Amino acid sequence: MRVAPVGSLDEAATSAPVVVNCAGLAARTLTGDTGLHPVRGPRIVVRNPGLDRFFMEAPMAPTWASIFPHGDHVVLGGGQRRSDDTTPDPAEEADVLARCVAIEPALAAAEILEHRVGLRPGRAAPRVEAERRGDALVVHNYGHAGNGVMLSWGCARDAAALALGAAPAA
Repeated sequence: MRVAPVGSLDEAATSAPVVVNCAGLAARTLTGDTGLHPVRGPRIVVRNPGLDRFFMEAPMAPTWASIFPHGDHVVLGGGQRRSDDTTPDPAEEADVLARCVAIEPALAAAEILEHRVGLRPGRAAPRVEAERRGDALVVHNYGHAGNGVMLSWGCARDAAALALGAAPAA
């Protein structure tokens, strides 16, 4: 295995027989995928009031509630919209907190440690597929938007199967 920057997938394909493209938003440039766009994802981190179970509301809509305990802190989320703005928004923070507190009241008094906004790679549907580029097999795995955590195990399994030459699981 070699880790090195490349200017294109074609360049990578001349260096390796199998290339796995998990480039996130950079996949738009690498592949020319004009359907790939940035999705704004707020991330509110609070001190953990004693939670040890995660929660993610479904179905995925423009807003929802997610609660992910990580030892001494909990990551709260619950929104996604097409945008490349990473500026924290106090109204959005209050909205995420309100939805999460409605699910888990113990969060009401939790100290806010951090509010960050990340950009996630979004498209109409995640791209998990293989293509030939010269003699190389290129496997794509990107475009999960705010569903990355939820879809990661299955998509990684399918991408690995493609890279190994097998058909992905149904």
